[in-house]
Amino acid sequence: MSNTSVRVSIAFCGLAALVAAAPLWKSLSAAAPAGASAAIEGDAHSLPALAIRAGLDAEALAAVGATSNQTGSVVSALASAHANLAVPISALDATATTARVARDAAQRKIRSGAGSQQEIEGFPALETALTTAESARASALAALRASATAGLSGAQRSDLDTIESNRRWKMPIEFLVIERSDAEWLSLRNALSNERISAKYEDEANGTLQATLAAARADERVAAAKASLETNLASLQQAWNSATSG
Repeated sequence: MSNTSVRVSIAFCGLAALVAAAPLWKSLSAAAPAGASAAIEGDAHSLPALAIRAGLDAEALAAVGATSNQTGSVVSALASAHANLAVPISALDATATTARVARDAAQRKIRSGAGSQQEIEGFPALETALTTAESARASALAALRASATAGLSGAQRSDLDTIESNRRWKMPIEFLVIERSDAEWLSLRNALSNERISAKYEDEANGTLQATLAAARADERVAAAKASLETNLASLQQAWNSATSG
């Protein structure tokens, strides 16, 4: 079979990839260099970094209306939860890094035309292993967030989860407290860009886009998050800095 034919067949190898993933996952973990975990230790695993990675930065806490006392409690609970993880975040990072290196190396080789038929057929398992590793890490961070925020209200916890799921849109955090369709996010992004560029060049903003932005800002959840940020962020940041430095 030619490499081209085999490449086409990769798309239909899902079942085989799932079967192969378990032993491959173990081999990837075992193959990690002895110093891999130590190599990624440092800022990524400090308490401030873990809080940020778990979606518990001061800005997010302020947006959901947390108090300074709640912020200290959240950070303290996060530290305790992290200490009790069955598999440390550092180990999950190391496994995900190893899986990504293996996947990327195989991908480059196959794309260059130098991959053997065996390597091409084994590629879906490498992708599955990477997905599994990244999912395990994401689940651990979500578990840390859940444990750390157990003392917050249900509404606050829900809003933090919503903010975290919407971070990929990279917008001011008050807009992240509600769910939107992809089309609505794109429209809001365009409206924010239009406002920023118009202000920079002292030009008249697009009326339709400004109406979109005004409607978004008028949403009661967005408005509440914005008000809380303006009122409480400075004190919460100070409380967060103090708690995470300990």
